[in-house]
Order: sequence, then C-alpha cells, then structure tokens
Amino acid sequence: MSFISPCLLRVLPSPSSFSLPLFHVCVLSLWWRPHTRTHTHTHVRAQSSSFTLIDSLRSMSSARTSTSAAQLGDAAFDNNVKVSAEFLALTYGALVQQLVEELMQEDDVEQVNQQLYNMGHRIGARLIEEYSVRSGAAPCRTFSQAAEGVALVGLRMFLGVNASVTQVKDTSDTFAISFHDNPLALFVELPDGPLRNCLWYSNVLCGVITGALSLVGLQTEARFSRDKLRGDSKNEIILHFKGRERETFQVERN
Repeated sequence: MSFISPCLLRVLPSPSSFSLPLFHVCVLSLWWRPHTRTHTHTHVRAQSSSFTLIDSLRSMSSARTSTSAAQLGDAAFDNNVKVSAEFLALTYGALVQQLVEELMQEDDVEQVNQQLYNMGHRIGARLIEEYSVRSGAAPCRTFSQAAEGVALVGLRMFLGVNASVTQVKDTSDTFAISFHDNPLALFVELPDGPLRNCLWYSNVLCGVITGALSLVGLQTEARFSRDKLRGDSKNEIILHFKGRERETFQVERN
C-alpha cells in the first residue's frame, strides 16, 4: 500500500469483511478522469411546492412502501456479483490521494471536492441502467419515492449500505439520507487541518446520486452535511429536488 500517503490515509485494523458489487468497482475505475471538466446546460421547470392530491396520497403511504423498498435493496445486493469492500476502499483511497496531490492548492481543497463530485456524476449516469434493470423497483412518481429509491435501494444495492431517509422539516422537496457504515472510508483517518475540516472524502456519492437522477428527469442537489471522518456521529447527505425535466433514459420492461 505504498501508493497511499500516510499523511492522508492511515491503515487501521481490518474490520470484518463484506462484499460489494463488481460492476460498481469497474465503473469507478473506468470513468475516473482527474482533469476532465464537464459543463451541462439544462433548462429546468420548477416543481410547484404544493403536491397534487394524488402525490399527497402517495406520500402518505411512504411508511408502508419503505419496508418493500428496503427488501428490494437487500434482494438486489444479494443477487449482485461481489468483490471485497477492502478492494474498493483502497482503490478509491488511491484516487483521492492523487487528486489531493494534483489539485489541492495550499489549504484549498474545494477543487478536490468538485472533482470527486464530477467523477460521481459520470458514474451515476451509467449506474442508473444497472439500477433500473436489476433492482426491480417501480418508477418513482414523487420526490419521496425517489429519495427512498436512493437511500433504501440504491445505496444498499451498490455499496451494501443500510441507510435511512427522512424528510427535512417544513419542506416537501428536501430529504436527509443517513447511514453509519461507509465502505469508501474503510482504513481512512484524515489528519488535522484543511483536509479534516474541508474535504468531503466521499463526495463522489453526491455526484452519483445527482447523475443518476438527472437521467430520469429529476434535477437535484446533493451535499454531505455530516461525515464520521470529521468526527460526526453518522454520515448524512442532504438531497434537494429542484425540479423536473424530460427523461433522457428509459427502460423497456417486459
């Protein structure tokens, strides 16, 4: 593990191993480009803050659908080809280390955060097909259903993560996705200073989420609000739905 700098990544005792889908690892490796800049121009139709009656009724049934969504995530994870979590953690750690060495300027790590997000956006745009074909989940009709699909099915299916999702108080379009285990952060301890204070080590996940949802017509913002690597009690991603546009990806279902 000489490619991992001890100042950024400290190897800790190995936890009990678990497995991850091979497809995710392959896409992560193939689509990473350290200096690629992507520019996307979209015209988004703002989503009204008031749901229709049908959407409201569907939202009221979310408690019942959460259980089935979690079961879909478990089934999809069990049926995937897998590799060790340690392999993905070390591969991703090497990528983050290279980005830090090439892009970090003095104490500014924002370029690293942005590049991780861009990398994830490209991955998400390709994982959506895998999700649609293999998860067995029905198309999402509401923001609540989409958030559950990300938290309970997607994260479980591709990362083996057990996450929960709650609607942010006094909003109809913002959700908090929380999880304790993060396979990308195995063996990682950030040193004190700008990396610990400003680096969102797993920011690739935010890009994956927005990249996948954009192809099914949902324009979103995703950002980390908590990270256990920074000393928080859990990991938390805030997912905000900005609006809808025409879907650019469709799946033929038999």
